[in-house]
Formats: sequence, C-alpha cells, structure tokens
Amino acid sequence: SSSSSSSSSSSADLSSLSEEEGVQEGQASRRKRGLELKAARAQRRRQRKEEKMRRREKRIRQMKQRQRWNYATKVLIVDPEAFCRRDLRTDDGGRGSGEDVRKVERRGKEPGLGGGEEEEEED
Repeated sequence: SSSSSSSSSSSADLSSLSEEEGVQEGQASRRKRGLELKAARAQRRRQRKEEKMRRREKRIRQMKQRQRWNYATKVLIVDPEAFCRRDLRTDDGGRGSGEDVRKVERRGKEPGLGGGEEEEEED
C-alpha cells in the first residue's frame, strides 16, 4: 500500500505501520511513560514530606506536653491533669506570669471548682 508513507490514518494504514512510524510511536509512549513516572515520584516525595512534617509536629506537641507535665508535677500544682489540659497556645506554660497561673491552679481546692478529681502529688 502506497498510502503508508502519507500521514492519513485509516484503519488499514494503522495496521500496516512502517518501521519508522513504529519507532516514533515507541519513543512517544516511552516519553509519556517517563513523564508519568516522574510525576508519580514527585507525588510520593510530596507525600513523604507531608508525613514527615506531621510526625515532626506530633513529636513537638508531645514534647511540649511532657514539659508541661514535668513542670506541673515538680511545682506541685494541685491538679496537674487540668494544668496540662489547658490550651498550649493561649497559656504561657506557667512561665512569665507563673505566679498567677499557679494561683489559678490552687483555686481548684475550693469546693465546686475542682471537685474531688485532683490528684495530690507525693514529695
């Protein structure tokens, strides 16, 4: 068939691809595959990065909580649990205006505010 050299794509033409056209098509599909692989790698890299950030934030959060707990138990705050439950962002962690913070915590001893759920720490 003489139409194989022309670029018109009839069904008969597609079935009788010349060597050269087959090679070109192979290159195109290889290039496409390469781009797909590249995109997949980039996506995996992004996911790994996000996962890493999440783990880091979690670790930092836990570390801050541990610091709070240690502070609360060392300074013998009446209710360390309540102290550690407070929002990290709005609270100075007992530093700076630490005196006020501790007064707030001791207020839990009054009936009606703390109930009987606070734990006394042993020396």
